Amino acid sequence: NESFNALRGRVLQETGWDYLGGLSSAWRPITYTPSSGQTRTNWQLCGRGVSLDQGPYESDDPKVELIREDLGAVTYWRVFVRAGKQDGSIGEPLREVPWDLNARDEGGDAMLEGGAYRAEIPPGYYVDLTTLASDYGWERLPSLWRWRYFWPDIRWWEFQNTGGLSWWECMLDLYDVRDIERQFGPIPGHEE
Repeated sequence: NESFNALRGRVLQETGWDYLGGLSSAWRPITYTPSSGQTRTNWQLCGRGVSLDQGPYESDDPKVELIREDLGAVTYWRVFVRAGKQDGSIGEPLREVPWDLNARDEGGDAMLEGGAYRAEIPPGYYVDLTTLASDYGWERLPSLWRWRYFWPDIRWWEFQNTGGLSWWECMLDLYDVRDIERQFGPIPGHEE
């Protein structure tokens, strides 16, 4: 995918390390079964979605920070990647306090809220991956309504590039009509 390869190169250039070089996933088979309550029409089925590696967020010294953005009743995440060099030559300091999803493990209000704000803005220099991804056509996905207590619904790591296609059009680019209909039923508006 040219847009993903260009984005990967840009992230490497801007951060000084190849965060997008090791994805969690970038393709799923047509027979993929998602977590309970999630849609089967995942863009990774037609090669237009990626799941970022969560490891750099989960480490003791996080290389990824998340800014929670509530737009109406929907929660999105702005993903910031820590610059490989911390001398100020690349990246910028964070301007908002990140959200700590792992605080939910401590119980109390953080467990009910799906995490908590960090005690302070972490020092250092970061690059806004969400903005870079958008520059190359990659959109973040919103969290699903259960995100506060069901980790797979957080989806901060999920990005898709639809290229202006509907999901069905994307699938028809890769699969035979019969294979799609065998898995998903009749294709809306499609007649043979």
